[in-house]
Amino acid sequence: MMAAGGADRSGAFAEVTPFMADRAFPQLPRAPKVTARAAPRPKVSHVRLSPLLYRAALFGPLAGVVVAGAYATVASVPAIPIAIAAALLVFVAGVQLSLVYHMWAAIRDEHTPLQPRTAALLLLLPLFNVYWAFRVLPGYATAYNAFTARYLLRLPRLSQNLILASMVVPVFGVAIYWVVVGKLCEAVNAIASGPRSPASVRGTAMPGNTAQAVEDARRRAAGDGR
Repeated sequence: MMAAGGADRSGAFAEVTPFMADRAFPQLPRAPKVTARAAPRPKVSHVRLSPLLYRAALFGPLAGVVVAGAYATVASVPAIPIAIAAALLVFVAGVQLSLVYHMWAAIRDEHTPLQPRTAALLLLLPLFNVYWAFRVLPGYATAYNAFTARYLLRLPRLSQNLILASMVVPVFGVAIYWVVVGKLCEAVNAIASGPRSPASVRGTAMPGNTAQAVEDARRRAAGDGR
């Protein structure tokens, strides 16, 4: 409808065009998209550990040590069962060192606090190895969880409390460590074929809240693995 002055008043009811900042102010820089990318995977050890073999190699000889020690109390020549028990303990120590080495080798990168050889060999130092055992076993849960968060691997977290319980709980700690050995072997095996989340595909754009969730997960993994 045309008014007396020739102005078209129907425009007041026309569709309103939304305001587009990039068109109104083309000189302003656009906000960058928030992307989350997994860090390049390092070259890590792909050796797979058998929970069954490690449990047998650790707990079988320990049972032999108990039997040999009991026999030494009644044997006419106790030196023989004592020597057998000592040999079995050396074998168990070697198996434990192998497990520790492969654990840390599986998560080795520039951010991992310990090198595999250092983690294993320092367990051979008398007295110091009491402290070091807590560093390389419960501490591994923290390092492992940080590794999986760093490379966006959707893998189960290791429990630091469970490992601590196996080391300090009297009597039942042996049974708990049986479970821990299986968990550690499974964790090492999962690293080689750990699935990534869809967000870890390089160049995939993510909403800001998802990227923030990834950063929060990384910060949580830097704390105690619980």
